[in-house]
Amino acid sequence: MAVYTWGLGKTGQLGTGRLDTEYTPHLANKTADGLELETAKDISCGALFTAVVTVDGSVFTTGYGKYGRLGLGDTENDACFFTEVSSFGQVSQVSCGSWHAAAVTDSGQVYIWGYKKACGDCLLLDSTTVSQTVGSMLGNPTLVPFDVGVKIAGVSCGHNYTFLWATNGNVYSWGSGHYGVLGHGSEDDLLMPTKVEHLLARAVVSVGAGHDHCGIVTHDGLLFMTGKGSDGALGLGSSKLANALLPILCRCQWKITAVSCSKGEQHAHTLALTEEGQVLSWGDGCKGKLGLGDEEKRLVPTLISPEHFHNETVKTVSAGGIHSAAATTEGSVYTWGCGSDGRLGHPEGHRYLFRSKVPKKVEQLPKTSAGPVLVSSGYYHTAAIVP
Repeated sequence: MAVYTWGLGKTGQLGTGRLDTEYTPHLANKTADGLELETAKDISCGALFTAVVTVDGSVFTTGYGKYGRLGLGDTENDACFFTEVSSFGQVSQVSCGSWHAAAVTDSGQVYIWGYKKACGDCLLLDSTTVSQTVGSMLGNPTLVPFDVGVKIAGVSCGHNYTFLWATNGNVYSWGSGHYGVLGHGSEDDLLMPTKVEHLLARAVVSVGAGHDHCGIVTHDGLLFMTGKGSDGALGLGSSKLANALLPILCRCQWKITAVSCSKGEQHAHTLALTEEGQVLSWGDGCKGKLGLGDEEKRLVPTLISPEHFHNETVKTVSAGGIHSAAATTEGSVYTWGCGSDGRLGHPEGHRYLFRSKVPKKVEQLPKTSAGPVLVSSGYYHTAAIVP
């Protein structure tokens, strides 16, 4: 499973060893030690940085090092090749926010690093880590404490906040509470993981944390939304554009399996994946990033025509800031929205005003029938794992 990246490269977030913008996918297969990057199984794009998990459970990061978001022990230096983060167990999943990142181990523990406002008071719990911390930044991965017996299944990092969900279905959040995105009924910041009491009766299986809003998926295919409502990205209709301080059910006719919330501060949008492998979009339609053929706002979940994906079954979706991406079980990647800085991965990407208002296949990725690819979008760049 090889890693391909494209888009803006000025801080090394593409992991190609160069700072050039790449308008089409490029193989990022070398580590900072000059070795081959081992087979990848998970990838996440943050704000000007990228993290990869390999099949042996190792974590590699590349890009902008400010605030310690790379987890490499300092809070300033950038990296232009994927560099291994010090081992803290066999990692199964990683998530990158704007200025921080977190990873879940096979044993159900969570480690976090980067900007303190998103990490909370975790950095105060380990004196060895504190000695390597500068001000409000955490340069090394630090264990997030939980009660004995709580096993974490997944993590999603937003702008300055973090969501976790446990194998027992409970969901936790902490960090900046702006717009009520944490789902605790207020806009208060929280320093430590706090159970979202409003969802105790629901078994949470997935969370998509965006810049200012968040989607939460339950075992029975329901979608709850929190956070900023003014852009319509909560999908609650024209009469409910206020912020959601508690998780609110987003009513639609489809069962939802995954959700992704945009990473931009403005023009928020949301993508969701249905049980049948189709894609829903809603929110601000700036630059055509809803994939519905125009730039109009949608206030409720709206189906993107499966024909735009050549009737392939979509496996993953990812909402960037002003673009969107999806990957299919047939091995294809589709992108749409704003194409400047090469973030769509199409040859036309050198044109500043280029955009695609419907999903368009990224043709320059390797052809594969070996299984689904995985795609992740940051604000300025995109990455995929290809068999």
